[in-house]
Amino acid sequence: MARIPESSLWEEDIELISRNERVSGGLDGVANRPLKSLANRTRYLKEVADTSDELIKEKVSAVKTFKEGATLDSPREEILHGAYRLVWTGVFPKNVPANSSPDETGGVREGAWAYTSDGALRSSLKTRDGTKLIATPGSGGNLYDWINGQLRSLFYYLSPAKIASVIGGVATDITEELQAAMNDDRTIWLPAGSYYVTGPVYSSANSGLVGPGARLASIDNRGYSHLFIIGEGGYLRGWKPWRGFSITASGNNTADAYAFYYSDRQDANGGPVYTIAQVFSEIEINANGKLGGGWYLQDCFRVVIRDCGATGLSQPFRLVGSVVQTTIDNFVQNGDGARAMTGRTYTYGLTTETKTYGNGSTFTPEGLNVVNTRFVKQDIGVRVAGGLFLVFDAVEADYSKYRGFQYDGGSQVSFDNCYVGVQSYRDADFVGFDIPARAAGVAEAVNIRGCTVNMSENTHESASSYKSLGVRVGDSPVGQKGALIDGCTFRGGGYDAGIYVYRGSSVSINNNRFQYSGVNISVAECTNLVMIGNSGNGAGKYLLNSSSPVATWTLLNNTESFESVTNINPGGLVAKNAGYSSATLRRIERVSSPVNVSVAPGAVYQHAAPATIPLAASVEVGGAIPAGLLFSAAPASTSLIRATFFNPTSATITLSTTIYFDITHPN
Repeated sequence: MARIPESSLWEEDIELISRNERVSGGLDGVANRPLKSLANRTRYLKEVADTSDELIKEKVSAVKTFKEGATLDSPREEILHGAYRLVWTGVFPKNVPANSSPDETGGVREGAWAYTSDGALRSSLKTRDGTKLIATPGSGGNLYDWINGQLRSLFYYLSPAKIASVIGGVATDITEELQAAMNDDRTIWLPAGSYYVTGPVYSSANSGLVGPGARLASIDNRGYSHLFIIGEGGYLRGWKPWRGFSITASGNNTADAYAFYYSDRQDANGGPVYTIAQVFSEIEINANGKLGGGWYLQDCFRVVIRDCGATGLSQPFRLVGSVVQTTIDNFVQNGDGARAMTGRTYTYGLTTETKTYGNGSTFTPEGLNVVNTRFVKQDIGVRVAGGLFLVFDAVEADYSKYRGFQYDGGSQVSFDNCYVGVQSYRDADFVGFDIPARAAGVAEAVNIRGCTVNMSENTHESASSYKSLGVRVGDSPVGQKGALIDGCTFRGGGYDAGIYVYRGSSVSINNNRFQYSGVNISVAECTNLVMIGNSGNGAGKYLLNSSSPVATWTLLNNTESFESVTNINPGGLVAKNAGYSSATLRRIERVSSPVNVSVAPGAVYQHAAPATIPLAASVEVGGAIPAGLLFSAAPASTSLIRATFFNPTSATITLSTTIYFDITHPN
């Protein structure tokens, strides 16, 4: 027999000789093929094992130490330094003196010492600076920089037990910890979780709070006051972000509190001290009638509120005093469950108010820009009671109960492209845009442009006692001056008038559309009226009146029926409309004359009064004329009216009064 030649080869398959196979010997014989494959596989496994043994021999057990000293000949030789194993990655042999250390013999770095266990890493991570060893994605920085930089996690302030509570989905009290974070005067990261506070949290000048989103992080105000009190003054530029979380109120002591309250701050001279540049975004407030307000702004500058929303607030926004350059954009409030706050008669979407400071100065909000905002189911959508350069653009006061937009003083106030929707059950008058006079004789710059009023029939049991007006100009004997109503649309039903001018001066009503039947425009008294290009559905009416002897009106290209036009200034009316022009409109002039006379039984008394009057004019007599007298009047000449009084009774009648004559000029 001969020896089988062996090769170091891994054989995948070992053949099995079948029963009917002819068996032959020799190097390639059938009987020897399985043996040859097994021999090759065995030789391969032996060489692998021998190589492993060599490696093991080279990797000497770590019995060498820095304390005793050693010489290392291979990168596989380990040496102990305390509890840590190290290998040398530099040039060999490496001599290690006794009682030395890694730092003294080359240091831990590339081409020198390297740890072969994670004990050092574990130990380092436990130190105060351990976060410096953990990189953060994207920026290339480390966790230490992220935590201790401008954005610090709230977990930095929480105990391990509270962190576990938050991660476990349990509502966690963070009153003290959140206050500590605010005291550090930086932006704080609010991790996802459910939190609550039991008292107000005071922010610093540079404080901010950023969460992962309103659906992931929420703060419940279980306290007795405002949630965040903002007001550490300081003219510090740079935005302070507040975003990405929701606010709730489950207690019963915050119905008169606000989510964000800017405190009153005045300097030693009694002037305002401003808090500036907070930007609020992606914040949702779920008040459910238990939290009164959203933002109470005073003594602040450059505040931005955008992409936020609320449910159940009595008043989302209250701006008091010196509130400068404020922007509110894309905010939605649903007033379900809201009630008026203590000291307030109504619920509001937004109000502006004046404030008198310690130095005697009075300030109002200035430079307010509210856009793409919706207030739903508030008693009054917006009330402006002071302010300069206030713009409301694409703002909705939907399902309002008493007023949509109410002007109560200010300058350069514009309502552009705004919308008013009306609740059906109303227990008082309703006005979509209310513009009274608040500065007698001053042209108050109030503009209503491109707006829409969608009126609804009042279903209240005493609805007949209440008025429903789209726009009202003036609410007292003091006439509103300078109102502009242009390009608006009035739709729905139940109007007493689309536009009603109670008392006005220099009022412009132009290019409005009325999509209902009935009184479109009603004027009780107005000097200097411009009414151009208004149109309706063919069943609209205009009721226009003025008793002012100096009233001047321009009425052009209006489509609806002029049911009544009374302007006693004969030269004060210019009208050209489809079917209605100055030549076909009646003009009435009123003159007055005092009289003091006794009319004997059966006697006739004639009284003359000067007037410029056509002989074809008709004259009506009025005044406090005693009963029993019969009277009439007619032109005596083009400069005189003669009134005749006859006493048919058996007693003398004394006529002592001021009588008036209404002169109807011929067409």
